[in-house]
Amino acid sequence: MPVTQSCGAIKMEAGGRLWPNSSPAFRYSPISSASMPVILAVPHAGRSYPEEIIRQMRDPQSSMLKLEDRFVDKLATKIARETGAAILIAEAPRAMIDLNRNVDDVDWGMVRGWAEKARTPVTLIGGREAVWGWFHGA
Repeated sequence: MPVTQSCGAIKMEAGGRLWPNSSPAFRYSPISSASMPVILAVPHAGRSYPEEIIRQMRDPQSSMLKLEDRFVDKLATKIARETGAAILIAEAPRAMIDLNRNVDDVDWGMVRGWAEKARTPVTLIGGREAVWGWFHGA
């Protein structure tokens, strides 16, 4: 069930949990003006890191900065508010899910210990299937 919250004058829906009781993976607002048929997508804004992920980082502040397009969501929200454009903002960090990628699009070169041609089902990484299913209309 989507959670609704207000972000300035924009009503945002939140959804796509990676696991039960986690923060929503994204929030979105449908188009509010027929004169602006545009979707602003901010897939790398996520800053809701679970404690377990933070504990595994050698230098959390530095690591988080490298993973985020920090505060681009604030800029996009301002633009959406002023133009009526729809907006989709990642809440989960891209270290957990990259909303800019398809379900089976994994850069295996970034995964230590995996063979170059390795593949894994999306269900191996908890919750990703549910988020991508909603996001890609499955």
